[in-house]
Amino acid sequence: MNDRDIKRKLKQEAQQLMPDVLASVCQKLDLAQKPIKRPRLFGIPVWGMLATGALAGLVVTLVLTNIDNSPIVSQAETAIKIQMVAASIASGDEEPLQDIKYANPEIEIPTFSYKIDERGKTMPLDNKKNNALFAENEPARVIVGGLSLSLTLRRNPVDLALDLTRLARQAGYFESYEIGNIVRFRIIGDDAQYISQLRTQLQTSIETYFRNELIYGVALEDLLLEEPNFGGYSDFSSQMGQYNSEFDNRRNNHASDDDRRGSNWGEDIDEWMNSHRDHHGSGTSSNSSSESNDHRPSSTPGSGHGHRR
Repeated sequence: MNDRDIKRKLKQEAQQLMPDVLASVCQKLDLAQKPIKRPRLFGIPVWGMLATGALAGLVVTLVLTNIDNSPIVSQAETAIKIQMVAASIASGDEEPLQDIKYANPEIEIPTFSYKIDERGKTMPLDNKKNNALFAENEPARVIVGGLSLSLTLRRNPVDLALDLTRLARQAGYFESYEIGNIVRFRIIGDDAQYISQLRTQLQTSIETYFRNELIYGVALEDLLLEEPNFGGYSDFSSQMGQYNSEFDNRRNNHASDDDRRGSNWGEDIDEWMNSHRDHHGSGTSSNSSSESNDHRPSSTPGSGHGHRR
């Protein structure tokens, strides 16, 4: 589009926004309208120059706002899968936490997956670009009901994992009154250095949250957890109202969970978390039948009273 076309287009738009009232009146009264002299600069109407400049400024602004200036943190796309395993679902015996055996395999465990771009931000999963989170089952979708889908987009992956952990606790998918809650995760990608950094950040962030909330729980990488796979992803944004209501109901039902703790709860949480951080490894299994001695407490720390339901 050349300058003449631009000026003609702008004039048409201006006439639609502010029609020439005087010309309309003169036409109805059959009077000749005196031509209006418009200021010109170098042969171009001043209003045209201003309008053209404003249009150019708008175009530059739109272009700049769509440029991602975030630094590149990874040389390849990365994906992560996360599971929220409540203490009562994991085996309640004296086996170590890395040998995860589910007390009730029929219970669906909240499971999420998401992709991370080279700039370390979560990516939309479909053409609607309104969601970056694959909530793989009903419990996961209920947890997402406490979080706007727009807040899953362009997020730091550790911050998103921490949000999901908090929401899982609020909805009762973690048990603050039980011992042995687990955030289980698997990271895949081609940038080993970035994956190593992400693994450390995830564990530190989530376990710091657990410690501060006096929740006996750990975050561990499980290489036998299925890799993130987005083949079954489907958009559930139209159902968010339903899941939001379900989340609110569960949050209300679990608002008093902390009241079920023992009187000395949390006395040895540092010792317990440090010992389990030392003892859980990267080659863990959800179907392991091995047995080994471990100092996982089976009662309320410091009280000597069991708290299994």
